[in-house]
Amino acid sequence: MSALRVNRCGFIHASVPYSRHGNRDRWGVYVAGRTTCTAAETVLSAVMHLRASAHVGSADANSYFSYNRWRCAFGQMGDQPCWQPATHPYRAAAIALNCADQPDGGCPVRIPHNYLP
Repeated sequence: MSALRVNRCGFIHASVPYSRHGNRDRWGVYVAGRTTCTAAETVLSAVMHLRASAHVGSADANSYFSYNRWRCAFGQMGDQPCWQPATHPYRAAAIALNCADQPDGGCPVRIPHNYLP
């Protein structure tokens, strides 16, 4: 499955660390499964602008954000993965990659499928 590639479908702007009003960095949005780019941009923006619900466990590994039936990893810095857990492994997945953190200073047009959660 690692040979599969996922196309970039859009961009959002957010700052690191995440903040309600920070829009400094450009992030590329990539999706797979049963969702749209607009839905992925909406959930990723909600998480990165602190509008999603935080579920804090005893460590980052068992903590997550939720927004409109999506779950998103907690404690990420250069990428923000999210998924809709309806079936195994997921119904849909999305990831935002900080373009400034990419080797060429920009978000690639395609990424390997295994970048997604």
